[in-house]
Amino acid sequence: MKPLITAIVAFILIGIVADAVLFIVDEREQVVVTRVGEPRRTIQEAGLYWKVPFVEQVHSFDNRLLFSDADPAPIYTQDKKNLIVDNFARWKVVDPLKFMRSVQTIFGAQSRLDDIIYAAVREELGKRELEEIVSGDRNEIMSAVTERSKLDAADLGIEVIDVRIKRADLPEENKKNVFDRM
Repeated sequence: MKPLITAIVAFILIGIVADAVLFIVDEREQVVVTRVGEPRRTIQEAGLYWKVPFVEQVHSFDNRLLFSDADPAPIYTQDKKNLIVDNFARWKVVDPLKFMRSVQTIFGAQSRLDDIIYAAVREELGKRELEEIVSGDRNEIMSAVTERSKLDAADLGIEVIDVRIKRADLPEENKKNVFDRM
């Protein structure tokens, strides 16, 4: 009975030490290992890795394509018309160290991306008239917005893949006027 208890205790101790020393990087994530808050290494390949127990911390970030859906916001066109624009973006973390230093979390990144994308959409739609936005080819507009967002988000360790407009509506007071004129 005594050798069985010793074997169980030894197995538990080996498990605790292995958990403190080893960590697994999944193929869907990337990792920054820090020692006392200072980054030591970045790991973007899946596998089993080691760390110094109780001194090094592992910060993991998603490696997949992420989705950010912004709230509808008002935008003024070149001809001084008001539009309510609802957009979304697809993006991914490409530099986990920059990402950790700048925004730290997915929620922080989405908040910053919403601001960056809204500024790019507002600037690009502000150069165009309402008729061109509503009836024209949006691919050119959205390509320009995506490129501008990609440049602005690069400092955050983020690559913006695509930005699209889901809806572009007139405000309620404008809708009533348009229908009255019709």
